[in-house]
Amino acid sequence: MEKARRTLLGFSTEEQFDKERYHSPSLDYCPVYTWMWNAPVTQEQTDKQLDEMLRLGIRRFYILPMPKSFRPTSFPTPLEPSYLSEGYLDAYRYAIEQAKKRGMQVWLYDEGGWPSGSACGQVMLQDPSLSQETIRVTEREASKGEVYSPESDTEAAFFEGKRIHSGYTFPKTGLLSEYRRVRTSFPKISSADLPDVTKEGACDLFIKLTHEKYKTRFADLKASGFTALFTDEPTAPRPFPYTDEIKALFKQQFGEEIENYLPVLMGKEKTNEHSAEIKIKFFDMLSRLFCERFLDKELAWAKQNGVAFLGHLDKDDEANGSMTGGSFSLLRALRRFDVPGVDAIRRQIFPKCGKSGLCDNKFFPRYASSAAAQTGGRHALTESFAVYGCGLTYDEMRFVINFQAMRGINVFNFMIFPYGRTGYLQAGLLPHFTQNTHPDLSAFNLYAARLSYLFSLGERVANTALYAPFADGVIGEGFDKTAEAYEKAGKTLEQNHILFDVVDDDFLQQAEEDSLSFGVLAMGKAAYTTLVIPPCLYLAEESVKRVRAFVKGGGKVATTSPEIAKRIGVHVTKDLSSLPSPLPSHGGESISYAESTLKNGRIRFLMNEGIAPCMLSLPTAGTLPYLLFPASDKLYRPTEEKGFFSFTLYPGELVALLETDDVFDAETHALPQKRLTLDRFLFRHTHKLVIKEQTERLPLQEEVSEIVLPSPRPLFPKDFSGSGEYQTTFSLPEKASRALIDLGMAIGSAEVILNGKTLGVKVMPPYRFELPLAYLKESNELTVRLTNTPANEFEHTDLWAKYRPWQLGNYRKEEGVFHADSFAGGLYDKVNIYYE
Repeated sequence: MEKARRTLLGFSTEEQFDKERYHSPSLDYCPVYTWMWNAPVTQEQTDKQLDEMLRLGIRRFYILPMPKSFRPTSFPTPLEPSYLSEGYLDAYRYAIEQAKKRGMQVWLYDEGGWPSGSACGQVMLQDPSLSQETIRVTEREASKGEVYSPESDTEAAFFEGKRIHSGYTFPKTGLLSEYRRVRTSFPKISSADLPDVTKEGACDLFIKLTHEKYKTRFADLKASGFTALFTDEPTAPRPFPYTDEIKALFKQQFGEEIENYLPVLMGKEKTNEHSAEIKIKFFDMLSRLFCERFLDKELAWAKQNGVAFLGHLDKDDEANGSMTGGSFSLLRALRRFDVPGVDAIRRQIFPKCGKSGLCDNKFFPRYASSAAAQTGGRHALTESFAVYGCGLTYDEMRFVINFQAMRGINVFNFMIFPYGRTGYLQAGLLPHFTQNTHPDLSAFNLYAARLSYLFSLGERVANTALYAPFADGVIGEGFDKTAEAYEKAGKTLEQNHILFDVVDDDFLQQAEEDSLSFGVLAMGKAAYTTLVIPPCLYLAEESVKRVRAFVKGGGKVATTSPEIAKRIGVHVTKDLSSLPSPLPSHGGESISYAESTLKNGRIRFLMNEGIAPCMLSLPTAGTLPYLLFPASDKLYRPTEEKGFFSFTLYPGELVALLETDDVFDAETHALPQKRLTLDRFLFRHTHKLVIKEQTERLPLQEEVSEIVLPSPRPLFPKDFSGSGEYQTTFSLPEKASRALIDLGMAIGSAEVILNGKTLGVKVMPPYRFELPLAYLKESNELTVRLTNTPANEFEHTDLWAKYRPWQLGNYRKEEGVFHADSFAGGLYDKVNIYYE
């Protein structure tokens, strides 16, 4: 199972913490942005946007071309030159060359639009025989005495549960079910038909039309600045591919005609023990074809060209994503990547869901990190933020990436940096990260880079494995109950801070033989001493044999299922929450936990996944740890009291506890005890974001008004997006040796200016700024600039009335619902200055 690991350019691994690397992470840790080419491309505009990226702290990207033929009736894009034309390739080369001159790093995205595999329809245009074929069911009433004569596309017909053939005379009137082979296109909203990537030759032609065409402009990808090949949601035909070759392969391998089982495959007939085995074998075969004929060929091409192979699959957030996403075995497919990934789009991960409070965020990022560990890797990817809408705050962005980092993700891809920004193009696939819409983006990008650095250090700890009952998903019947038990088991482990990965039957059956005798399930960098098996209907006998050997060697199995416990020969675990937690009592129910071992110690990570601040108190074990909050480049030491140290985590905030004998300069984390409260300010709006034919950030000449915080009226009304300034003066009652300002409850990004000198920008709570003593005077002028999201202007502009709904994209309605949560901005409480 473990691939021969190779050094991956652009994906650093380090064994010990380095303060300078943390302060200024290298290029390898910076987030990668999706540069969406959705408009005419010119050299002048390309240069402007590359410079804009650097101003926003974007140092890595890949180009996502959006051809005119991708989704012309639901996502129209006037990309010129035409995708993969000579002019397009020249424009692409110019962009990459200019990026390299600017010290940037790039990935090669392998498709026009998505999903990967079609070259935006060009594969099918060159070879129509590669079209997708699958089965559709038609039903009609057959009359008594009628002689059956099937159409040419009929694979099999069934009457009253029995297969019938041409010439059959119906003995009575009843329901006839015909299983017809059809050629499909996916998605239906696209004019770019997908090939069947399980067909021999489909991926070869895809690579020839895309990857090799790029190589006509870049003979050496590594030398040109590329570090990775990105594939996006490749999929087999759904519900499954069905060809003459597949029928023959199944007959050759298993001695059965798959046509006899079409009612079972299509969910029209309940399974029995034999047909369940047939169904599992069939989809196992399809999964292997998908991996061997697409993913393995992409991997081989990437390896040949010296770049990493990375990407993600469709429906990877679902318990039954193996089936609904078209890979038929999710973890098997993810283990084909150098850097496996997931995506977090459409608020699949989010801190709060309207009036209901906490979202039901699931542990699916562990699929990617588990696959990476099981093949000897350290890196796992997320593609995040698409279709979250432009009301997404930095605080919410932090929650999304922190949540995934706590589950093993350490490579961040953020969407979207758009090329086209006029007219209806401003409405597609939000948020759009630009200088006008997100002027303080660089602060968040630095945060993400530090987070990536911290979670790339050392070895991630996971000594427990959770079995994923993918076979139940294949069978289908009763899977809702299985999925509920599986998701509950994962949630219980997380609530008890058990460090776990996810495993499947492939892993159980291919784990290292020698390790089983020592009670360890080992493969790659993964080594598990406890296996959790949730209640499920199907567990392969070969997997049971391997688990028994694991138990015999001293390994522990926890299952709440009496049937599974009996098969393996272990006692039933009454409650998974009884498993021992590696984290002592701390006082926070909403806290998640992760851990990594380092050459010079270890890092323990804690995150507040709740919706209220949480005070944590942990026992001191030897030397006090250093506290690292990625929004700051500083290291802090907590204050110990009676054998415990305490600190507060804001909602979505994460802290790294660095335990090491190495000595670093650190500051105290405790707030100064004295406080000066400021509540009277002069306020004015300074800039307004205006979305017309293009988005502009216009300066305002507005009179100041006197306000008292908290203000009884909203200073950022529902139709306003932009910036406002709060101004006041203050004097400290006495000379201070240390001082900081806390803006309290704020929404948006905040810049603090003291006596004309900026103290920097904070884009998420806590909004605390150190006040340099050299800047302080007897009487001080304080300015606080707040900038909110573009959502208010987006929902109140009259621009969209000029266009038809289909021009605004098929995500417009969904994003509008999200925007309704975002009509806010500004300071909402008194400002405090702490000093001593």
